[in-house]
Amino acid sequence: MDLIRLVCLFGWKKNAKEGVLVEVYVDGHQLSSGEDGIELVSNPAHRRWEMWWAANLEVPEGTVITLSTKVGVRGVGRDSDRTTSHRYVVRQDYPVREVQVRKVGFRGFPLLKGPVEIVLAQSLQDFTDKKVEAMLDEVGGEG
Repeated sequence: MDLIRLVCLFGWKKNAKEGVLVEVYVDGHQLSSGEDGIELVSNPAHRRWEMWWAANLEVPEGTVITLSTKVGVRGVGRDSDRTTSHRYVVRQDYPVREVQVRKVGFRGFPLLKGPVEIVLAQSLQDFTDKKVEAMLDEVGGEG
């Protein structure tokens, strides 16, 4: 069985305005800093406000990659446009895709790069909009 190569970035950063957390799951297993093929890419001297790791993965076709971003803004709460959930399936015959979320991540690098098929890509705001539409549809009738 051929293994397919892809790269993921995960970690966190915080400043006076907001906090960002990026998590990556491979077939339900959350990646963490102590595993093989994962290395620290941010400056260790900055560990008080950011820590980022890069995962160089080789996985079989059909592997499910889940990318979760959470962004909180001081005094406001969760940023519903940048709090996202993405699910991808690794496919040998798909083109290489770079996944980015606006103002989330390490120095503008993509959070995920590899040949993947999009299964789910929605922000918290998308989820909320669908939930409200479903509630309105349940009531039915003319507006």
